[in-house]
Amino acid sequence: MPFPNLEVKTMASKFKYTGIKPNRIITEGGDAIRYPYAIDAIVVPDGYTVDASVTNGSYDGAVAILEWGTASGTIAADEHYVLPSSIEVEGATYQYDAETGAISLSEPTGNVTITAVCLGEQYTITGSVTDGSMSGDSTIRYGATAEVTITPDEGHVLPASITVEGATAVYDAETGIAALSSPSGNVTVTAVCPAAVVIDPVLENNSWETIKAVFEAGEAANYWALGDQKNVTVGQYTRPVKIVHIGEIYGNKHGVFQFWYRTEADIVWDADNSNDVTTADIWASLASGGTAYDELVDAELGVQLVDTTVQVATSGTDATLATLTGKLFLPAEKEVTQTRTYSAQAEFDALTTFGYFAANDTNDARVRHKASAPEATSSQMWWLRSPNSGGSSGVCNVVSSGSLGYYSAYGTNNGVAPCFAF
Repeated sequence: MPFPNLEVKTMASKFKYTGIKPNRIITEGGDAIRYPYAIDAIVVPDGYTVDASVTNGSYDGAVAILEWGTASGTIAADEHYVLPSSIEVEGATYQYDAETGAISLSEPTGNVTITAVCLGEQYTITGSVTDGSMSGDSTIRYGATAEVTITPDEGHVLPASITVEGATAVYDAETGIAALSSPSGNVTVTAVCPAAVVIDPVLENNSWETIKAVFEAGEAANYWALGDQKNVTVGQYTRPVKIVHIGEIYGNKHGVFQFWYRTEADIVWDADNSNDVTTADIWASLASGGTAYDELVDAELGVQLVDTTVQVATSGTDATLATLTGKLFLPAEKEVTQTRTYSAQAEFDALTTFGYFAANDTNDARVRHKASAPEATSSQMWWLRSPNSGGSSGVCNVVSSGSLGYYSAYGTNNGVAPCFAF
């Protein structure tokens, strides 16, 4: 007699026999014959790994799951991060609770992988922009970056700087873009867009602040010309100040101005002699608070003046050059003429003739009057900074006719018509 149909369900053919049950006896002709009816089998299920990858957080829970079983775990976010709204699970059916981070796994089909990304806490970005507006990201997450853009209203320009609280900021004043990072809370951006500067082609109609900004930007030649002037009034006297050079000079400057009237007062170049050029008495007179400075410079101009470093020969016959730094400085012989007359050759070779005097290398262009006697034809000598190459105590000057000369350093008949640079 054939065996009854026998089906044994196994998984991956993993089982072991436990015996044969004689649970049916068939009798034929008086003989008892035993046939096996069923085979008991214990199925051993497959086991799979559970691997979790959590960015900005951690996983705590099962590291394995049986083929017919279930498993669970929990995701926790790091400080300043929050649980993700969803996760990715491969190799099993799952349920995820975004409020608690709990994960339930079931029905695995192989090794299980869990991938989760905890996002940083989210903060708001608000802006307060005077005479302008702000666009871009309105939120930023901890550990992430954001970007906002400042746009000025019509008639205004981008600010040179902005204030940001609650995050680190890198601001580009040319584009108005601020890159925000490392937030510690809600972020506030404060900016003030200044009124656009209107540059008048008439030099006199501009403030010294505007003039300085245009020169420092290297844009002066687009608006003004050599010889253009702006008046400066101190006390009872108004003196024109003229542009004598436009272009790079002294390493980092873009233009030079000169007072077109010399001082009312005569200034001694050096009461002792001219040997120690860098400590001569005249530099104190040109410094803020000095006799010449206070006579020539008004408050508006004084705020804008910046230091300029110029070269000068240490003596008329010495090839060594020294440097002098000040807000006002005397021009050198080379700077007011293209022909060397009394200055040291080394100094003359090192310097540049100002553009105005290169185009107007005449005595008339160098004549300087006093503001109290603008038509005077005598006693209008003014000092240069160049030592006289023909002696140890002489200093180059411009005489009343505008020609080049020299005078004893301790002489009292010369005033100054100093320069400054932007």
